[in-house]
Amino acid sequence: MVDREAEVAMIDRFASSMRASRCRTAVTAVCGALAGLILASAPVSAAAPGGDTPEAAVRAYYEALQAGACETAATLRPGYPQKSCKEVTAVNLQNVEPKDVVGDSAVVLLSVEVVKGENRDLFTGFVGLKKGASGWTIDGSTYHSKITLGDFRAWLSKKPGFGSRAVPAEPAAAPAPVPSPAPAEALAATHPPIPQPSPEPANPAIDDGRPGAPDQQATPAPPPSELVPAPSSRPQGVPQHLALAAAIPGRDEMLDRLYSVASRESGPLTFGSQRILDACWSRADLAYRGPSEKAVHKSGPDIRRGPPDRLRPQLQAPQLSAANRNSIRSVNTGGRKLVALTFDVCEQNNEKAGYDGEIVDYLRKHGIKATFYLGGKWMATHQERAMQIIADPLFEAGNHGWTHGNMRVLKGREMQDQIDFTQAEYELTLGRLLSRDCAKTAGDTERSRMPWRLRTFRYPYGTCSPEAMQAVNAAGLAAVQWDVVTGDPWRGASAAAIARTVETRVRPGSIVVMHANGRGWHTGEAVPTFIGALARAGYEFVTVSELLSAGRPVAVAACYENKPGDNVRYDKLFGKGTGD
Repeated sequence: MVDREAEVAMIDRFASSMRASRCRTAVTAVCGALAGLILASAPVSAAAPGGDTPEAAVRAYYEALQAGACETAATLRPGYPQKSCKEVTAVNLQNVEPKDVVGDSAVVLLSVEVVKGENRDLFTGFVGLKKGASGWTIDGSTYHSKITLGDFRAWLSKKPGFGSRAVPAEPAAAPAPVPSPAPAEALAATHPPIPQPSPEPANPAIDDGRPGAPDQQATPAPPPSELVPAPSSRPQGVPQHLALAAAIPGRDEMLDRLYSVASRESGPLTFGSQRILDACWSRADLAYRGPSEKAVHKSGPDIRRGPPDRLRPQLQAPQLSAANRNSIRSVNTGGRKLVALTFDVCEQNNEKAGYDGEIVDYLRKHGIKATFYLGGKWMATHQERAMQIIADPLFEAGNHGWTHGNMRVLKGREMQDQIDFTQAEYELTLGRLLSRDCAKTAGDTERSRMPWRLRTFRYPYGTCSPEAMQAVNAAGLAAVQWDVVTGDPWRGASAAAIARTVETRVRPGSIVVMHANGRGWHTGEAVPTFIGALARAGYEFVTVSELLSAGRPVAVAACYENKPGDNVRYDKLFGKGTGD
């Protein structure tokens, strides 16, 4: 007879080995059966049905699914059908982050992939838990992926068993939605109320056991934060930014106030504030710290990072013009010698990429405008450098996906998350910058000069699908590719070769693609050479948005490097491309 401690140790070792190997498909069936026998043979204490903490309960539930221990899973998530549990062949639990514990209820941010044979379902969102006599358990009806944390808390408080929960206040967050829009109170007396979108269910009622599937018909949730009225439904005389602010619950009050000062949608393009840049960082702070900062790391605390604190952007972009749709390769400027230098700054989920300050320092020193396509995860792991780029009036920031996902392979929610997570992380990063005392002292006028959203998107790997094209454009983002490929990620591309490529291929209205995340091996050496040559040839350096506004975009329906079809091989080489 094996004693209790030995049994527990054996179970723990088995669970750890399964998580490490991520048993799949047929192998998982054997693992699950063996795990079920082991778990069934172990005596269960009175506290076993629940977890000691909300995080422990969530982890134990998905470990039970992975092990095929369906009775254990049903105790951790009461009401979960054993039939659905038995169909699970693999689980990839990517992130579990407790957000709050109020009395006997809790909120957890969760990112998990559940595999059933050939079907994969990735859920990223919030879930509520309750604490009973035996510990914490998951309420399966509370999975929700289309809502902000503040809105989820308010929605959860109305559900059975969560009614006594006091909704914690978030820093700089607006209160729960009220009938009269708080950000536009001054307009409410003189204009009719702004139409609100109809509520939609938290999740459709589906009986397939997916992570987001409720155990019963889902209770309708409040309107998701990303839903806004169409421009045509805005009352006459109400500015676009205030209409959007009024329609989106849970917004940052400070950003709303500054946005109202700016009247951004109809004003001139601005990119940052020199006063804020100078007030928040010294020259030494801005300076490149050498090769160690450029290095790409495959281990450390920022590897396998979870989703951002805000899952969807709170500021909805206006409708994209027809001229800025599809895949933009260059701009017809009527012969005017304008060129947009662009640098991709991104990282996958299995790494922390670098920061090529040699490039940034040179551009700042010589007053050269450029556009940096920032990955959302890169912004999260390089907060200070991201804020410096955002604050610099020479630079524009663009969206380069959350973890550099291949938008031709990714579908549905996974594809949409690459867009939305990055837009949301930009809002969070901008909010942190503008909340600093150094930015506050510059005044509201300077703070309102910041772009409130990323205006353009660059497809990672230069790949897309019709679905991805529609999703990007629907988000109000112009999809900007290039017509000059430097090839700088290739180690064999010398500085001289990069400079020669740029000098010989640039035409009026060109868009040049390079990297500033440690993957442009000789880009920093090449930049001074080709910038000098282009300047002598009469070229003016502009941001991408400035270039788009200076002529007619040259756009196509497909995404490629130099010619249609030349990047198809990337689908086999990189798959989803996210590093997961």
